[in-house]
Amino acid sequence: MRRAVARWPLVGEHGPALLTAVRAADPVRVPVRWLARMSAMSSDPELTALVCRDPRGGGGRVSLRFLRTWMTSRPVVAPEDFTVCPLTLVHPGADAWTPPELSLRFLRRIAAPTEAVLLEGAGHLPVEQPGVDQLRDALHRVLDGV
Repeated sequence: MRRAVARWPLVGEHGPALLTAVRAADPVRVPVRWLARMSAMSSDPELTALVCRDPRGGGGRVSLRFLRTWMTSRPVVAPEDFTVCPLTLVHPGADAWTPPELSLRFLRRIAAPTEAVLLEGAGHLPVEQPGVDQLRDALHRVLDGV
Protein backbone atom coordinates (compact mmCIF):
# COMPACT_ATOMS: atom_id res chain seq x y z
CA MET A 1 0.00 0.00 0.00
CA ARG A 2 2.67 2.51 1.04
CA ARG A 3 4.65 1.81 -2.12
CA ALA A 4 1.56 2.32 -4.30
CA VAL A 5 0.51 5.70 -2.90
CA ALA A 6 3.96 7.24 -2.47
CA ARG A 7 5.21 9.71 -5.03
CA TRP A 8 8.41 7.67 -5.22
CA PRO A 9 7.87 3.94 -4.53
CA LEU A 10 11.22 3.54 -2.74
CA VAL A 11 10.17 6.20 -0.22
CA GLY A 12 6.97 4.26 0.41
CA GLU A 13 8.95 1.08 0.91
CA HIS A 14 11.88 2.36 3.00
CA GLY A 15 10.39 5.52 4.52
CA PRO A 16 9.03 3.87 7.70
CA ALA A 17 12.42 2.50 8.73
CA LEU A 18 14.18 5.76 7.93
CA LEU A 19 11.62 7.90 9.78
CA THR A 20 11.73 5.58 12.79
CA ALA A 21 15.53 5.87 12.88
CA VAL A 22 15.47 9.69 12.82
CA ARG A 23 12.65 10.56 15.22
CA ALA A 24 14.41 13.85 15.97
CA ALA A 25 12.97 15.00 12.62
CA ASP A 26 9.36 14.37 13.80
CA PRO A 27 8.46 18.10 14.05
CA VAL A 28 9.64 18.89 10.51
CA ARG A 29 6.70 19.69 8.22
CA VAL A 30 6.93 18.87 4.52
CA PRO A 31 4.58 19.63 1.62
CA VAL A 32 2.12 16.84 0.86
CA ARG A 33 3.01 17.16 -2.82
CA TRP A 34 6.54 15.95 -1.97
CA LEU A 35 5.11 12.71 -0.62
CA ALA A 36 2.08 11.78 -2.68
CA ARG A 37 1.32 11.36 -6.36
CA MET A 38 -1.08 14.28 -6.51
CA SER A 39 -1.56 13.76 -10.25
CA ALA A 40 -3.38 10.50 -9.41
CA MET A 41 -5.97 12.24 -7.22
CA SER A 42 -8.59 12.61 -9.94
CA SER A 43 -9.18 12.02 -13.63
CA ASP A 44 -10.46 15.61 -13.75
CA PRO A 45 -7.47 17.97 -14.19
CA GLU A 46 -9.36 20.94 -12.70
CA LEU A 47 -10.28 18.99 -9.57
CA THR A 48 -6.71 17.75 -9.21
CA ALA A 49 -5.40 21.32 -9.49
CA LEU A 50 -7.92 22.47 -6.86
CA VAL A 51 -6.89 19.71 -4.44
CA CYS A 52 -3.21 20.52 -5.03
CA ARG A 53 -3.82 24.15 -4.03
CA ASP A 54 -6.01 23.35 -1.02
CA PRO A 55 -4.04 24.14 2.18
CA ARG A 56 -5.92 21.33 3.95
CA GLY A 57 -5.21 18.89 1.13
CA GLY A 58 -2.41 18.54 -1.37
CA GLY A 59 -1.34 22.14 -0.87
CA GLY A 60 -0.76 21.58 2.84
CA ARG A 61 2.08 20.26 4.94
CA VAL A 62 2.32 17.31 7.31
CA SER A 63 4.81 16.58 10.05
CA LEU A 64 7.23 13.72 9.61
CA ARG A 65 5.79 12.35 12.87
CA PHE A 66 2.36 12.13 11.25
CA LEU A 67 3.89 10.44 8.23
CA ARG A 68 5.90 7.99 10.37
CA THR A 69 2.92 6.98 12.51
CA TRP A 70 0.65 6.65 9.48
CA MET A 71 3.20 4.47 7.70
CA THR A 72 3.81 2.21 10.71
CA SER A 73 0.31 1.93 12.18
CA ARG A 74 -1.44 -1.42 12.46
CA PRO A 75 -5.14 -2.19 12.98
CA VAL A 76 -6.19 -2.57 16.63
CA VAL A 77 -8.14 -5.67 15.60
CA ALA A 78 -6.62 -7.95 12.98
CA PRO A 79 -8.90 -8.21 9.94
CA GLU A 80 -9.07 -11.98 10.41
CA ASP A 81 -10.53 -11.36 13.90
CA PHE A 82 -13.00 -8.63 12.91
CA THR A 83 -16.54 -10.01 13.34
CA VAL A 84 -18.37 -7.05 14.92
CA CYS A 85 -20.52 -6.12 11.92
CA PRO A 86 -20.83 -6.60 8.17
CA LEU A 87 -18.49 -4.41 6.16
CA THR A 88 -19.09 -2.75 2.80
CA LEU A 89 -16.11 -1.50 0.83
CA VAL A 90 -17.04 1.21 -1.66
CA HIS A 91 -14.01 1.87 -3.82
CA PRO A 92 -13.52 3.87 -7.03
CA GLY A 93 -12.96 1.44 -9.87
CA ALA A 94 -10.56 3.75 -11.74
CA ASP A 95 -8.62 4.90 -8.67
CA ALA A 96 -5.05 5.65 -9.75
CA TRP A 97 -4.07 6.77 -6.22
CA THR A 98 -5.12 3.64 -4.31
CA PRO A 99 -5.56 0.79 -6.78
CA PRO A 100 -8.74 -1.20 -6.00
CA GLU A 101 -6.78 -4.45 -5.62
CA LEU A 102 -5.03 -3.09 -2.51
CA SER A 103 -8.35 -2.51 -0.77
CA LEU A 104 -9.88 -5.75 -2.06
CA ARG A 105 -6.90 -7.74 -0.78
CA PHE A 106 -7.48 -6.30 2.72
CA LEU A 107 -11.25 -6.84 2.45
CA ARG A 108 -10.75 -10.55 1.69
CA ARG A 109 -9.00 -10.91 5.05
CA ILE A 110 -12.01 -9.63 7.04
CA ALA A 111 -13.80 -12.38 9.00
CA ALA A 112 -17.18 -10.62 9.04
CA PRO A 113 -19.54 -10.73 6.05
CA THR A 114 -18.29 -8.33 3.37
CA GLU A 115 -19.46 -6.70 0.18
CA ALA A 116 -17.36 -4.86 -2.39
CA VAL A 117 -18.81 -2.13 -4.59
CA LEU A 118 -16.50 -0.83 -7.32
CA LEU A 119 -17.59 2.56 -8.62
CA GLU A 120 -17.41 2.42 -12.42
CA GLY A 121 -15.25 5.07 -14.03
CA ALA A 122 -14.62 6.87 -10.73
CA GLY A 123 -11.22 8.16 -9.65
CA HIS A 124 -9.92 8.56 -6.09
CA LEU A 125 -12.30 11.46 -5.56
CA PRO A 126 -15.40 9.80 -7.02
CA VAL A 127 -17.10 12.60 -8.92
CA GLU A 128 -17.57 10.76 -12.22
CA GLN A 129 -20.73 9.05 -13.44
CA PRO A 130 -21.93 6.38 -13.05
CA GLY A 131 -19.70 6.07 -9.96
CA VAL A 132 -21.43 8.88 -8.05
CA ASP A 133 -24.83 7.23 -8.45
CA GLN A 134 -23.37 3.85 -7.46
CA LEU A 135 -21.86 5.46 -4.35
CA ARG A 136 -25.23 6.94 -3.40
CA ASP A 137 -26.99 3.61 -3.97
CA ALA A 138 -24.41 1.70 -1.91
CA LEU A 139 -24.74 4.16 0.97
CA HIS A 140 -28.53 3.81 0.90
CA ARG A 141 -28.25 -0.01 0.97
CA VAL A 142 -25.93 0.14 3.98
CA LEU A 143 -28.13 2.64 5.82
CA ASP A 144 -31.28 0.67 5.04
CA GLY A 145 -29.63 -2.41 6.54
CA VAL A 146 -28.86 -0.74 9.87
